[in-house]
Amino acid sequence: VHKIVQGIQEGRILPHPKPTIEEQEAERERKKQEGYAIWNDEDDEDHHGRTARGLPRIPAPKQQLPGHAASYNPPEEYLFTKEEEDAWHKQDPKSRELDFIPKKFNSLREVGAYQNFIKERFERCLDLYLCPRAYSKRLNIDPESLVPKIPKPRELKPFPNVLARVMHAMPKDVAGLG
Repeated sequence: VHKIVQGIQEGRILPHPKPTIEEQEAERERKKQEGYAIWNDEDDEDHHGRTARGLPRIPAPKQQLPGHAASYNPPEEYLFTKEEEDAWHKQDPKSRELDFIPKKFNSLREVGAYQNFIKERFERCLDLYLCPRAYSKRLNIDPESLVPKIPKPRELKPFPNVLARVMHAMPKDVAGLG
């Protein structure tokens, strides 16, 4: 470090020159244009779906857009008849095609607040929170292939079948014969 300081003082080593005002402004402008893509689309070619750690990111599932039945002034074919409305009420809430009964209003000012708004927002947040947003590699391995094949005792012969020698009167276990 001392030699570097001495070289700078003698003029042999030139430190980095300070950027000019024009260069500083150009750098600021470049950083502004670069920015952070907060509303990035999946087909953006700059990021290729990778996060800072380099892992591929799974985008959040898009919410289904409302159809004609959700309009404040839907066409007549989307409005329920009395029989359809009774059938809708008898259906299980999870099996219904629509979560609401389409109604017709003369103007947008006459439309009241949506009753299921908070419930639907909560369920959406819950889905986003609890959904794993990472790719998981699954191995398709048959569990039976992991268990080793055990040979049959008949294939392991020759091994002793008959008791050849019995040693009595030993106070402890025999470690070897000499």
